[in-house]
Amino acid sequence: MMHPDSDRQERRSGLAVAVAVFAAAMSVLAFEVALTRAFSVLLRYHFVFLAISLATCGLGVGGLLDHLLYRRSPQSHVPTQLTIRALLTAVLYPVVTLLLFASPLSAKLTSVWVVSLVCIIPFLTAGLLLSRAFAQYSAESGRLYFADLVGAAIGSFGVIAVLQMVGAINAALVCGLLSVAGALALAWQNRSVRLAGVVSLAWGIAVVAVSVAVFMYVFEAISGVLFWIVMFVTAACLGYMIWQRDRPTSIALAVIGLVNLTAIVISLPSAVASGSLGAALVVGGAILGVALVAGMGLRGMAGPGVVFVALSAMLVANLYGRYVDLPMLPLQDDPLAKPLYQELADPQVNAKIVDSEWNAFARTDVVAYANSAGEFDPTDDLYVYTDGEVPTNMIAFDGDLRPLEGRLRSFIGFIAFQQFRPDSVMLIGPGGGLDILLALAVGSKEIHGAELNPSIPRIVRRYGDFTGHVYDYENVSIYVDEGRSFLRRSGRQYDMIYMALTKTATTAASSLALVESYIHTREAFVDCLNHLSDDGKIAFVCQESLILLRTMLTAREALAKTGVSYEQSMDHFLAVSAPPGAYFMGPYRHLLIVSRSPIAPSTAEQFGKQVVGCGFDPAYIPGFYVPAPFDLLVDNANISPDEYVARFNQSWTARGLNPVNITPCTDDSPFVVDLVFGIPRQFTYFLIGALALAIVSSLLLVMGAVRGGDSNVSWGRLSCAAGYFVLLGVGFMLVEISLIQKLVLYLGYPVLSLSTILFALLISGSVGSLFTQRWPIQRLAQVVMVAAAGVVLYGWGAQLLYPSIVDATLAYDIRYRCLIAMALLFPLGFFLGMPFPSGLRTVGTWGDGLVPWLWGINGLTSVVGSVAAMSLAKLWGFSSVQMLGWGLYAAVFLLAMAQWLTPQRENEQQTNASD
Repeated sequence: MMHPDSDRQERRSGLAVAVAVFAAAMSVLAFEVALTRAFSVLLRYHFVFLAISLATCGLGVGGLLDHLLYRRSPQSHVPTQLTIRALLTAVLYPVVTLLLFASPLSAKLTSVWVVSLVCIIPFLTAGLLLSRAFAQYSAESGRLYFADLVGAAIGSFGVIAVLQMVGAINAALVCGLLSVAGALALAWQNRSVRLAGVVSLAWGIAVVAVSVAVFMYVFEAISGVLFWIVMFVTAACLGYMIWQRDRPTSIALAVIGLVNLTAIVISLPSAVASGSLGAALVVGGAILGVALVAGMGLRGMAGPGVVFVALSAMLVANLYGRYVDLPMLPLQDDPLAKPLYQELADPQVNAKIVDSEWNAFARTDVVAYANSAGEFDPTDDLYVYTDGEVPTNMIAFDGDLRPLEGRLRSFIGFIAFQQFRPDSVMLIGPGGGLDILLALAVGSKEIHGAELNPSIPRIVRRYGDFTGHVYDYENVSIYVDEGRSFLRRSGRQYDMIYMALTKTATTAASSLALVESYIHTREAFVDCLNHLSDDGKIAFVCQESLILLRTMLTAREALAKTGVSYEQSMDHFLAVSAPPGAYFMGPYRHLLIVSRSPIAPSTAEQFGKQVVGCGFDPAYIPGFYVPAPFDLLVDNANISPDEYVARFNQSWTARGLNPVNITPCTDDSPFVVDLVFGIPRQFTYFLIGALALAIVSSLLLVMGAVRGGDSNVSWGRLSCAAGYFVLLGVGFMLVEISLIQKLVLYLGYPVLSLSTILFALLISGSVGSLFTQRWPIQRLAQVVMVAAAGVVLYGWGAQLLYPSIVDATLAYDIRYRCLIAMALLFPLGFFLGMPFPSGLRTVGTWGDGLVPWLWGINGLTSVVGSVAAMSLAKLWGFSSVQMLGWGLYAAVFLLAMAQWLTPQRENEQQTNASD
């Protein structure tokens, strides 16, 4: 019979481990997002995706490594191991950040192996922590997985706020603090820590918060009311500690803390006046560190205390001094690097960042370029970069358009406005204000815009004196929203929908692999056509001629959907190109105009004359100028898209060029600027390598367990177990990623969509996980069968019901749409959260050493699933990927029905022990 004290100790131990798992899951997800955001500013999308996928393999590899360590030292004190691993993870977050962005390694950031090997380290230690926790407490897998998923869910939303407040670099330090919280919980478990230790920690957090609040208050980033609230909380913590008179440690800490706080408050005015605020914070932080570490040392929490104080000091210092920031990349002509950070590193370009702003969507930089004399003219254009590319102009404007007339006429996008003079205009991505000036110059009466990056409207308004406050004109309304989602919810019709360079092939085609865009698909053009007036136009500006051709083919399919035949559709297009000699002037090189109604011959003739008069080259004018490759579409009116692409590539490859994929894009496969057939070679190598590792790990598991101490478990059951966790790893990611792509248009904001969907799936999954803990282990096979069947049936129902639900509620406010999306996803998440902890609970009865191994296999195959989802979506479409995910869960159902998911019987355990 278990002693009551032992029972209480076990419950306390389980709670501490759950807190550590919660903190680890939250920090891992937040760190992954922060790394993705930081790299996305510097490097191309497919490289970032591949590098982060390789790094997150560390979670699975950590499980495999934990299995080996468990074999060598099974008697080690598990809480101590977990505490050390949590602290290592906390320390490694900032170490990796420093190595990547503040060391000579920053010159190697375009090496996928350098980036992956450096980034994998904290994921490896986090995998060691999580794997050991689930192995040691496998009987509580339902509750631990609940903590895991809740932590990840909160992290998916919390990281948005962290990125918004401190940016991606400092977010890594915040992740370290989260991991320390788990170590503190484990340290608490090891020692009889009571209220004094907790209040010491609260005091430390509060004083650090005061330091940050003081800094932000000086720069008017938060209100004075919040500043005084933080001060009051700090004083309350100190007062409570003094009240604990029988605790000498608390009294000492309170006295030191009171002196520290008084010093900061008294010195604040003079520090601000003299510019020595940083010194005051450093001195105060040093005193705080000594006091806090001393207090925690007396309570058995010195290790976590040291790490907590160090990370807090680093965070405050970097917020104030920006000692670590994104590096300049001396990598001219490297297709993997973003253009902005190459130019900043090039002394011949002589550019400088004059303003920056982080948010969860992107980093936005305002860049000034020196003139030929090497000077920065305050009247020259400023360029607003989003994630290091796609610059948009902020033009010096005083309200008088006459000085800008010549310049506007030389811009290719102005031709559409000048020819058709729309009264009402919808701008998708108005950027720095140039598009607004184009519309104002022709007297447009109503100008709407949807800007996806929330920082751009703030920056343009902040530079209102420079830009002439164009965002604030009475006839201009700019909304922060995804352009197509805004259109679909709008009941308005426009004379022109204009989009310029919202996605662009600014570099080698291989660098834009798997970059999706839902504003240039067939369905997107149908949405645009439905929101045009009877004679309305879509104007699209891009950089590459192949993108122009692909967009025309896509729009041709959209016109066919609205009832226009292929033959008639070619009378709905106009195309213009800049002469090759003008390419150096910028990326605005090609203009495509799609008309809702056929273009009259007189209009086409007038348009051609205007194009030539402005110094541009006609590319396609129906009835007047039909050169290759458009002639094939006119001469063979009913040619199918696939046949056209094949015939185009015959002539293209005859010139010694590689085939290009210009097939019309759909929402199911929206990779508009990816012009390469097939899956990128790097992704293929990664998939083969990761799958091979998972297969080898599975074989080693079976062979090692059968030959070793787990010989009572048959190789057949072990093989089923390995297959079960492989199916869960791949299947979960296929379902999750395809769902995210399906719902992103419904919610509109990409970051909000991703966070809402992840939060809904993870929270509901945590509920499902906790639900499994209520069932006896002998019934888990039936639980898994119900869960897998629920996932498959949900998928079948979703295919039937989702479109009608989305259409019926699309016009609802974003808050209601988020709630509807979460309600729709809750049943699915509930079922998805049940099979994994059920499998761990069962395998835990076979032997604790098996759990880390299977954790590792599942972690590896989860990363394989994420890469496979994007790769297969390009080949088959997201709908097929989703169906494949449902199919894998059907296989899970069959495995559970085969009765492998049964605990080891007690008599088997006794027999094994006697052997």
